[in-house]
Amino acid sequence: MTDEPTLGEALVREVSRAAGEPVEAAAGGLVASADVVGSGPYGAEIRGVRVTGGARAVRDVVDALASGLEFLPEPVEPFEVGDTRGILRTRRSAVLDREYYEVSVEDGVVDFARYRGALGGGRERLSDNFGHRSIERLVDAVAGAVTEPPDEEW
Repeated sequence: MTDEPTLGEALVREVSRAAGEPVEAAAGGLVASADVVGSGPYGAEIRGVRVTGGARAVRDVVDALASGLEFLPEPVEPFEVGDTRGILRTRRSAVLDREYYEVSVEDGVVDFARYRGALGGGRERLSDNFGHRSIERLVDAVAGAVTEPPDEEW
């Protein structure tokens, strides 16, 4: 067992100290960042999370995120998947008031954000409230998805 913090733990440490500013943390060769609107002792309002440094194929990352983010209040599913870019979004049946989560995967970067679709087209990026444990879990799930799994020994 290691005493090194996970990427999620490292980011939550930075988020909990932030006062309306972007923060960044690194662990395990990956970097996580969050746009913090406000933070308290148990959670934070964030406008998005980004994890960079992954080397796994886009399709593999999208598949891993589709099953690894089931804990979200609105689980996401693959929306568009190609060789170089993938998008997961809140399931259509779970979308309320045109608000949804979107996870984009491209060039070793995973972006997680909440949006509201506009009636006439377009969309607006929103902030959302998360407990510190939920932020940690989200970042660690993304970190696991972008990292190649270890070779299994028989």
